[in-house]
Amino acid sequence: MTPKEVLEFAEKNQARIVDLRFTDLPGLWHHVSFPIHQLKEKSFEDGFGIDGSSIRGWAAIHESDMLLVPDPKTAFLDPFRDTPTLCMVGDVIDPLAGSYYIESLTDRVEEEANAYLRRIEDIGGALEGIEQGFQQREIQESAYRLQKQRGNNLRQAVQDRVPIHAQAVILASLAVDRGLWPRFS
Repeated sequence: MTPKEVLEFAEKNQARIVDLRFTDLPGLWHHVSFPIHQLKEKSFEDGFGIDGSSIRGWAAIHESDMLLVPDPKTAFLDPFRDTPTLCMVGDVIDPLAGSYYIESLTDRVEEEANAYLRRIEDIGGALEGIEQGFQQREIQESAYRLQKQRGNNLRQAVQDRVPIHAQAVILASLAVDRGLWPRFS
């Protein structure tokens, strides 16, 4: 639907409330409702002001003014409310930066999660994955990558803070025997 079609849809169905929904960084749904008369065609460009400081991971109180911009393609009438309510998913934007930064982060998390779920589906589902050792390999590889990253950070910390003659001894004790993990060699 276009913004104009959404407004016509709301009028036709006698909607009295507009309920805008969005997710925080961990993916939990939130919503905020406004009287339907506040929804204008311009709202689909300008958005509605919200306080982002109460949403986990978003912004401190002094930088928390955000805009929630409804997406007209997501409009539907809530079938469970007594009061006719028009619902839409919204994009959260930072008006000072003028970007969709926060929304892009949640979109990225959602895309990565969906891609991972598709990988599991492609191997035949979670049970098949267990039988094939998929989950165990994912845990091992993730732990290896994290340890390698930490090792590199630790190596840099040692190089930055320890006299040159002591570095070789310390770094040798941190070395991973790649023969133990041949698949990562």
